[in-house]
Amino acid sequence: MKIPKSVSQYLLFFVILFLTENFKFNTYNGGSVMGCTETEKQALIELKSGLKDHMNRLSTWVDRNCCTWKGVSCSNETRHVVKLDLRNPYNKSEKGCLSGKINASLIRLQHLTYLDLSFNDFGGSPVPEFIGSMTTLNYLNLESAGFIGTIPWQIGNLSNLHFLSLQSAFSPNGLPVLKVDGLEWLSRLSSLEYLHMGKVDLSGVGDAWFEVINRVPSLSYLSISNCFLNTIPSSLPSLNLKSLVYLDISHNNISSAIPNWLFNVTSLVNLSLHKNKFYGYVPELLGQLTNLRTLDVSNNLLRGSIPFSVGKLRSLKQLILRENLFDGTLPSSLGQLSQLVELNIAYNFFHGDLSEIHFTDLKRLNMMLAHSNCFTLKVDSDWVPPFQLEIFTVRNSNVGPLFPSWLRTQKVLRSLDLSNTSIIDTIPDWFGKITPHLYQLKLSYNKIHGQVPTSLEFPHRAKVSLSSNSLDGLFPLTSLNSFSLLDLSNNHFFGPIPLHIGEEMPSLQVLSVSGNLFNGSIPTSIGKLHNLTILDLARNQLVGSIPESLGNCSRMQVLNLESNYLSGEIPKSIGRLISLMSMQLGNNSLSGEFPPLKSCVSLMLLDLGENKLSGNIPTWVGESLLSLMILRLRSNIFEGTLPPQLSFLSSLQVLDIANNKLSGSIPQSFNNFTAMANSQKINRSLRDRLVIYGSVTFYAESLSIVMKGRTLVYGSTLSLVTVIDISSNSLTGEIPESLTKLMGLLALNLSMNHLTGNIPNEIGNFRNLESLDVSNNHLYGEIPVSITDLNFLIALNLSNNNLSGKIPMGNQLQTLDDPSIYSGNPLLCGYPLPMKCTKETPPVNPAHEGEEVVKLVWLETSFGFGFSFGILGLFIVLFISKPCCDALSYYLDVIIDKVSGIGKICLPHYSMGCHWLPSGIMKLLECETQGGKINSLRVLLILSIGYWTKLLLNMRRFLLDRRCKKNEVSDNEKDIIDRLIVLMRQSKSGSLSQVIRHGSSMLSESQFMAGSNTTSFHSEGKQIRHPNQSHKTVDTFLTCQRALKSLEDSSSSSFTT
Repeated sequence: MKIPKSVSQYLLFFVILFLTENFKFNTYNGGSVMGCTETEKQALIELKSGLKDHMNRLSTWVDRNCCTWKGVSCSNETRHVVKLDLRNPYNKSEKGCLSGKINASLIRLQHLTYLDLSFNDFGGSPVPEFIGSMTTLNYLNLESAGFIGTIPWQIGNLSNLHFLSLQSAFSPNGLPVLKVDGLEWLSRLSSLEYLHMGKVDLSGVGDAWFEVINRVPSLSYLSISNCFLNTIPSSLPSLNLKSLVYLDISHNNISSAIPNWLFNVTSLVNLSLHKNKFYGYVPELLGQLTNLRTLDVSNNLLRGSIPFSVGKLRSLKQLILRENLFDGTLPSSLGQLSQLVELNIAYNFFHGDLSEIHFTDLKRLNMMLAHSNCFTLKVDSDWVPPFQLEIFTVRNSNVGPLFPSWLRTQKVLRSLDLSNTSIIDTIPDWFGKITPHLYQLKLSYNKIHGQVPTSLEFPHRAKVSLSSNSLDGLFPLTSLNSFSLLDLSNNHFFGPIPLHIGEEMPSLQVLSVSGNLFNGSIPTSIGKLHNLTILDLARNQLVGSIPESLGNCSRMQVLNLESNYLSGEIPKSIGRLISLMSMQLGNNSLSGEFPPLKSCVSLMLLDLGENKLSGNIPTWVGESLLSLMILRLRSNIFEGTLPPQLSFLSSLQVLDIANNKLSGSIPQSFNNFTAMANSQKINRSLRDRLVIYGSVTFYAESLSIVMKGRTLVYGSTLSLVTVIDISSNSLTGEIPESLTKLMGLLALNLSMNHLTGNIPNEIGNFRNLESLDVSNNHLYGEIPVSITDLNFLIALNLSNNNLSGKIPMGNQLQTLDDPSIYSGNPLLCGYPLPMKCTKETPPVNPAHEGEEVVKLVWLETSFGFGFSFGILGLFIVLFISKPCCDALSYYLDVIIDKVSGIGKICLPHYSMGCHWLPSGIMKLLECETQGGKINSLRVLLILSIGYWTKLLLNMRRFLLDRRCKKNEVSDNEKDIIDRLIVLMRQSKSGSLSQVIRHGSSMLSESQFMAGSNTTSFHSEGKQIRHPNQSHKTVDTFLTCQRALKSLEDSSSSSFTT
């Protein structure tokens, strides 16, 4: 049958059309019969030959048609390769990394527009210069590809680039592996829209780095974080970055005020300046950035208030201001940010009241981090907030005395932190309505009293801390809950620990009930807590033996059972806890021999003191426990000799084996305690080294150490203590001269032994020694003159020996004038003993006494005139020279900012009767004496900072006042002068207030750590620490908080010295 001509033509047309479209589709996707060109195929094969492909990612690179190869894409119009995507699909994981070298054959891909080599590891080779010849590229991604060295300037030849990512990674020692010597090549990338150079060292590009970037007007994304930049221009001739949407210059070292031109980049959606040293005030110009969604200026030195214009940022979703020096009030316009989701103002000095007006329109707010400030949360009891929070932290602020009743309206709250917020209340009944979703609850350091409601129900694996309150009753929260962390320490809970706690809380990782009144025995079911990492049952009234089942807690890192009434032997199963880092069993009645801990090689703190342990100290302690930092075995019945193998413990900082029955000599090798030889120490607490599985630990170690003649409790500074105490034994022989190599030692106690010989001549090498006791031995000979080099010596006892000769005098030693220091040495003479030496220094000849007085008068007069003329000359120069005046003003501002920064680590303060301090500060200085502890170093630190800060501010005020009289200041500076004068009239400065406020946060940490251990009484010859002493310390802390407010409100106090 013959097909009509018209029909056959139609069929032919559709067949041709189908084949044509199929050809186009296949050529683009690598399916063309013809495929890519032979030249490009050979180029790719050569590239593969230089690569190491451990995961066989390039296994498809064998077919005839290279357009079918994985990562290769061809044009849909031509046969050319246009895209090469070799990005590691596992991103930052080593899995899937390509390594080797990039072959120059890539140049032959002359139509390539897209090249991605990111997240591979090209063996530390430099970025290939030939990439600069691939001028067809518009996308180049070399992020974290393992390149090192200098980025080649030839990349500036890629004028078609829209996307460029050179982000690198730091080397294991924290240094950058990529750097740039200059950025001029960047200005030639006129089409660039995306630039990421994070972790590339730009320290060598000079101060004009941003002026070069400003010549790339097409930029919309710019990230140069972690680039070691120090400056940013304060002004620009013209601003070309009109399309910039994302700007990240975080994690640098930029020390500057925030430049005003930045607020003219009105297209910005994301602005990140965190972790720099930006100082000064945030200007009202902030309100111009109306498109902003994220603003992060955290971890800087910014001060003052948040500008009222912040209310104009109606698109803002994240406002992150944490860790600055902001000390104003929060503007009411904050409540107009209707899109705000996250508000983070933690670790500042905001004061005033935080009321309903600040939350008026915050309907989307679900995260508020406002802890460690000075404001008061003051809202009506019937207030219903417009938001539903998931996270709310306001610790170290004023919220109490009652629980905020508006919390009952929060239905999705997952994390709540009300620690140290002056709450004096019982836990309300409605609290049970918000706990079903609470994965984290912190109510520590308040005065919450009464019993914990039995209706509280938490989600699985919740973390709950109720520590340091006045709660009482039986062990709470057992029937309905399975926690991962439960902290009930320092309360008034009593009764037994639940017998079946191991079955009722199988997910427990951290259990701390120390400082309570729990009695009975330790439940054997604790051995079923296989995830338990920290077990702290210290300072209770527990009796019986340590259960053998504890050895089943294979993940245990901290075991603290000190200060109970435990007896019996330490179970051998404890030796199976190979992850153990800290074990404190002191102040019990445990007996038997040294526990078998040879396999616990991670142990850093071992306290077996004040028990009834006997036998020898095993040699394997020094051979196996090489991580030990603290070894406390005092007040036991250990006998035998001191094992020389202990000297292998190079990390040992505290060796306390006092009050045992040890004999023999002190090993000469004890000078190998390297950690005691270093005078410079780093405060790295044990808590920093704990690895808690899936949670953050609340644990902080503490230890009682006998030093300076008294028992001191060390907490967060324990790792700074270096002590050797082997007193009250039966040691013989001489004091090894080699011990004097331990120049970092703070206390050495060798008293009440049978030591003979001389005090080592090099005793002065103990440059940092604060306490030295060699009393009640058989030492003889003269006291070495080098003992006067011990400039930090506070406690000294050389009594009851056979020492002879004249007592050396000079430096710190002459301040130790108690005769009992040298008593019991009948052959000693000289001050402070009543016996004078037969060969006294001849007195001054009366004939020359007048000459000496005249010389002294002239010396004092010359000092006075020199100091006066020096200060007068400085002020004359400042009056005459405006540039000198301006320069000094600038540096004074910088110094004051630095002093404010030092305030962050300032310690508590003490009253010294210094009449030049304001009354508010006087109260702060007095508040510590309520705790019964004095530290002269802290006194010196705060008084020095306070005095010099006020002196600098007075000088700054003088300079500004001089310029004001000459009409050389702007209106803004006049406003600063007015504020400064008001501040000085009140005898307080912003910097000094910041120092005091930061001191209070350290006070809370140091005081609460020691609080539960400072008071003790004796029962049946045994020291028992009262578990609830911390509440007195809470009172002390609240007194200090009230003193802070007094400082805020104090009137004038004259600055006289």
